[in-house]
This record gives sequence, structure tokens and C-alpha cells, in this order.
Amino acid sequence: MAQRPVDNVSQPPGIARTQQPSLVPAGAPAWVTAELIAQTIQTWQRYYEEPLTSGDALAMIMNVALLCDSLHGEQRHEAVRRPGPRQQP
Repeated sequence: MAQRPVDNVSQPPGIARTQQPSLVPAGAPAWVTAELIAQTIQTWQRYYEEPLTSGDALAMIMNVALLCDSLHGEQRHEAVRRPGPRQQP
């Protein structure tokens, strides 16, 4: 999976959002936005020693989506990614 490291999840001053590189990893569902990835990293980074990547955030988002679907009795047809080596148990 191609992904770019996230150095700063907030938007740098003076740079338009369209000029920023995408935080969304290749192969992510269309409903996953760069803002959702950034917000996920910003929310969860304090609980991890290693810097979270956009791939880590995508795995978290997809797992929460699967949980919500399971609780509502729905089935998602998108693949849920397995935890990578950078994710803590």
C-alpha cells in the first residue's frame, strides 16, 4: 500500500488544502477523506509511542466501520486491513 508519512496533521499556514499531498493511502474507500485521516491521527497519536501513519489511521477507521456495521447487522463489502507492524496491540 502506497502511503505518505504524516509529519504534521494540521494544515500549514499559507498553503491551500488543494496544494497539500493527500494523506489518504492508495486503495482506501472513496468515503475516507484526508480530513478524516488527519483527525484520526490527531485523536489517537497521544496513545502511541511511534508516530502513526496514514495507513495506521486507515486501519483504525476501517475497523470502526466494520464494528458499526456489525452492531447494525450490515455487511461491508470493503476489505478491512490487518494491523501492520507499526501498530501497537
